[in-house]
Amino acid sequence: MNDNPHIGESFESFLRDEGICEEVTAEAVRRTLVMQVEQEMAANNISKSEMVRRMKTNT
Repeated sequence: MNDNPHIGESFESFLRDEGICEEVTAEAVRRTLVMQVEQEMAANNISKSEMVRRMKTNT
């Protein structure tokens, strides 16, 4: 048992208790995907407008 009064349950438990675990997880996944796409774009010297063209979508 931990005697430190400042340590509680896990962060995930806190998010579940607050009813926002799924929302926070979805946002984290989205941000991770955006970061990975941006890194690949930079590594391949692809502009945002070129990526939009390749994906056949809007900004």
